[in-house]
Amino acid sequence: MFPKISIIVPVYNAEQTLHRCVDSVINQLYQDWELLLINDGSTDTSGIICNEYSVRDSRIKVFHKPNGGVSSARNMGLDHAKGEWITFVDSDDFLNSDSLFNMISVIGESDIILSSVREYDGVSYKEYIINNVNTRNIQETTDWLTVFNHFIILTVPWSKLLKTSIINNYKLRFDVRFCSGEDSLFLYKYLCYVDKVTCIDRISYNYSASRGLSNKLLSLKEIDSILQEIIFALRQLSKKFSNTFVHSYYNSLEYFIIRYDFSNKKFNKFYKDFLYLSKQKYFSDLINDKVFIPKGRKRKLFDFLFKHKLYIILALWVYKGKKLYF
Repeated sequence: MFPKISIIVPVYNAEQTLHRCVDSVINQLYQDWELLLINDGSTDTSGIICNEYSVRDSRIKVFHKPNGGVSSARNMGLDHAKGEWITFVDSDDFLNSDSLFNMISVIGESDIILSSVREYDGVSYKEYIINNVNTRNIQETTDWLTVFNHFIILTVPWSKLLKTSIINNYKLRFDVRFCSGEDSLFLYKYLCYVDKVTCIDRISYNYSASRGLSNKLLSLKEIDSILQEIIFALRQLSKKFSNTFVHSYYNSLEYFIIRYDFSNKKFNKFYKDFLYLSKQKYFSDLINDKVFIPKGRKRKLFDFLFKHKLYIILALWVYKGKKLYF
């Protein structure tokens, strides 16, 4: 007898895509699930749509809350989840009809099940295919993470099954302080308690890459705060698996640093921020890296100026181009 799966869907002003998302759950071949729709203060008809589904199917539970962001919505879902396994689906994404079956049928003694992903940007599709893997011990898990730590699949909470017992025993929740990177942080913390991993090459998740939040610009404080948390989580993960997770580290650095928000900033304010960044080890690590971050002529010039502490020239150049790291 396979266990129940709790499917958590945060919902905010999703009336255009919500039907597709929920219908993809209802149409699953594997039917032992509960669907938790967390209406995060929507101002459109999303709340009404959620209620209509809950009337039609007793497995669908709806929770309405004031708007607090996707992390708070996911956390509410975690607080109410009753299944032995948990998966997340965003309201503008959807599952294939065999998604849950393909994942639940290989659980064995694994602590996490990961599946392949199809991404759609509004124009074309891109597939992230992972090899079939079923680790038997911590060393095999380490070897697998070494190969795959740069994949998008290891930075998002969806397209996978997570053990409810691990989440609850270690009080894992999404950090509501952050509007970007909180999903990666949650997953890195979860992986610290994983011993065995199973992966399947079947695509189970269809991801919309046109979300606004993923491209949201950030203040210096937001960038520094999330990077400090992610770096700490990666250090803990490295201790667990004796692995440096260098791809995840450098990808996180580049991802957040290039999202510095120049809007409405005078040069003096930016220069102060730039001097602060120049003193952070993670920024110098990014400059000194010669392997994981591809560098064209502009980046090499940027690195040269930075290493020679020609900060005023750098700041003027960057401020004019409104791009923090070339």
